[in-house]
Amino acid sequence: MTKRTRRPLGLIDIVIGCLLLAGFGVLCYPFASDAYVSYQNQQVIDRYRQQEARKNQMVLRREYNDYQQKNKQLAASQQVPGVASFNHAVNDQGTAKTAAKRNQQTLTRQTVAQLTIPKIGLSLPVFDHTSDWLLQFGACLLDGTSYPTGGKNTHAVISAHRGVPNAELFTRVPALKKGDKFFISIGNHKLAYQVFKRQLLSQVIPGS
Repeated sequence: MTKRTRRPLGLIDIVIGCLLLAGFGVLCYPFASDAYVSYQNQQVIDRYRQQEARKNQMVLRREYNDYQQKNKQLAASQQVPGVASFNHAVNDQGTAKTAAKRNQQTLTRQTVAQLTIPKIGLSLPVFDHTSDWLLQFGACLLDGTSYPTGGKNTHAVISAHRGVPNAELFTRVPALKKGDKFFISIGNHKLAYQVFKRQLLSQVIPGS
């Protein structure tokens, strides 16, 4: 029985192998990137929760009362929520500008709440205002709307992108149906909400 000699790899074999590896990398990138961003977002949430846990009940109550007081002032002013910050955060095609560098400490300082949507496995930090930079990394409280404390005369608008290449963010939110629940944790309060209506709003046009 003769032994089969293995043919040495030629240039074509190497090129084919490189192409296969490159193709595999391209296929895996969106999943790996989203997993990494989700991990980083969870770090921000964990730091926010640790930060809140270190505060005593009096401090937490005072902060929550401050949010509610600001909500009352906002309701009394009858201010119309602006979309200028959100418009600035998208390009001419209506998708996110991605030239943004992440800074975990700054993101933690800007975090005011945590949004959890169990149906789609989503957990995001909610930042205290809207900017093009913050929209790359989580959900934002739309400027001119209430803090998400619930209660009479409050209307919090939480915005996030669906078009960021390296993260899901709100990409799967359209999968929610009437009756689905989501939760907002702010300070030492956890508020439960239920989808009661789905409405498609007109597209926000940059510069309008």
